[in-house]
Amino acid sequence: MGHLRCTTLRRALVEELRQAKESAELNIDRSGNPEPGGSFLIPVSDLHRIYDANISNLGKLEPVQVSAVVRAYGLLQAQIETLAAIGTFHRTEGPVLHAIVDSKWGEILEANQRALSEALGEAINALEGRTKAPPP
Repeated sequence: MGHLRCTTLRRALVEELRQAKESAELNIDRSGNPEPGGSFLIPVSDLHRIYDANISNLGKLEPVQVSAVVRAYGLLQAQIETLAAIGTFHRTEGPVLHAIVDSKWGEILEANQRALSEALGEAINALEGRTKAPPP
């Protein structure tokens, strides 16, 4: 994979991760203000087309980028597993899955979304070259 293709892959992954980060940040706001006896409708994307289509190309990125990206997408998957444990899913038309979560889980949901947002931000920073590899 040439330099231009690596740059394109990094940019595409950044945009996919940025969308997921924006969603996580909205979910932080939603879960931070629970209504007693209510529930949250949390949209999540279970499709990561750019990542899935380029798994075989990840090795062409810098090691710190690969680590951050794999961790971020792993946490996106873990988010779905967490939501499955504390809620139920409803799929509407399109690529978005909605989790319906009782408001009693608000604190856990908020912490989960904060950790996810942080990991996504770290991956974006790594892909944009704002994170350096640790010294050997």
